Amino acid sequence: MVGLLGLVLIASKKQTDIIKENFEIRVLLVDTAKAEDGERLQKFWTNVQGVKDVQFIDKSIAAKSFEKEIGQEFTKILDINPIPHALIIRLNAGFSEQINLADFETELKKESLVENVDYQTDLLANINKNVKLLVMILTAVSFLFALISIALINSTIRLSLFARRFIIKSMQYVGATDWFIMKPFIKQFLFYGFFSAIIAIACLGAIYFGLQNTSLGIAVDIEELINIKVFAAVSLILLGLGTFLVLFSTIFAVKRYLRLQNDQLN
Repeated sequence: MVGLLGLVLIASKKQTDIIKENFEIRVLLVDTAKAEDGERLQKFWTNVQGVKDVQFIDKSIAAKSFEKEIGQEFTKILDINPIPHALIIRLNAGFSEQINLADFETELKKESLVENVDYQTDLLANINKNVKLLVMILTAVSFLFALISIALINSTIRLSLFARRFIIKSMQYVGATDWFIMKPFIKQFLFYGFFSAIIAIACLGAIYFGLQNTSLGIAVDIEELINIKVFAAVSLILLGLGTFLVLFSTIFAVKRYLRLQNDQLN
């Protein structure tokens, strides 16, 4: 469950980044601006920090596209093309969290050729707000399940060793070192922990590859959100954490019984 929530958290972050990087700031130029001016601004703004890409839309191309949509050649009727040259600016996901769009708009309007800057005012702020809330919820739930997992692993190991506490104490009395006593238990529980982690990874893999081959009615490809490298990294983290928890719990439980006196074992 912890691994699944981790993958959901990563996928949510990736999907949010895709949405942010598709957020458009439309810059309309003045009527007197030429195509060369638009191309110059495109090159200049492309090199501005945090800008992912800038698309220049020539007014003549925009007019033809609009005429195709409405089915009329309005430029011939009006004898002019009222559509201005425009640029569409998209920002990097990380940069969009840091900037104030109002300040960015002010910077764009400092260019004398800019007539107007248009974008969905509250969209980016709402995205950032909702993402932070989602991350907090998923992190809290993941932390809760992690605590439950730790408690279950620790309790299982302690119960198993409780049934063999007299054996542990007898080995200590005949002169066995702490490491000699702990070694067979560590091997046993590490095997159980490794086997359990493999089962958990296999279940995650079944969900992951099953989603890749299933149409969910969404436009986003699952592999685009969580590639095989991310899945492998999450699997290795699960394996590593499981191994560490089993090792720590086993050593702690055995040490506890080694410190107890005979009258405390019952």
